[in-house]
Amino acid sequence: MSIRAFALSTLAAGFLSACVPVPIPIVVPLSPAGQPIDGQPVVRLGQTPPQSATVDATLNKARTDAGAGPLVSNSGLDRVAAQYAADLAQGDKLMMGTPTGAKATARIKAAGVSDCPAGEVISQGFPSDSAAITSWLSNADQRKTLLNPRYANYGFGHAADRSGRGADVWVVVLLMPCVP
Repeated sequence: MSIRAFALSTLAAGFLSACVPVPIPIVVPLSPAGQPIDGQPVVRLGQTPPQSATVDATLNKARTDAGAGPLVSNSGLDRVAAQYAADLAQGDKLMMGTPTGAKATARIKAAGVSDCPAGEVISQGFPSDSAAITSWLSNADQRKTLLNPRYANYGFGHAADRSGRGADVWVVVLLMPCVP
């Protein structure tokens, strides 16, 4: 291969690697309880493949069993969750919100994903995504958040511990639809 062909193929690969999926809003009418209805449209993010098939299946089965609609995985929210997990994995404590006080809604908006109402569930120290989701669904407060029928989309993130505590960090961010 010539130097010129190599340079062009390397350049093309660099440009293509910058391509990322962009969440596409879709309009879905929902009731105050988060169930689809006729009437006012609301904006939901488009679906992308889940980061964790285990979390997706376990979470949506629990929601279905509780009478809530399924959550739709979104890559933009996955990026927000993964970044927050990475930030927490470097710190010395697990906390909701960033050291600057930014909560889930602010982090999601800052990432350019959405400015709709959001929530999150975080944990640390579990050996797997399966153990994290099982624990969340066993905790009354976290379960209430995860099964809230008003949430429509979610993102999942994980980061290996970098603080020396030996405790990986797991994050789910949840997003409510916006009324346009």
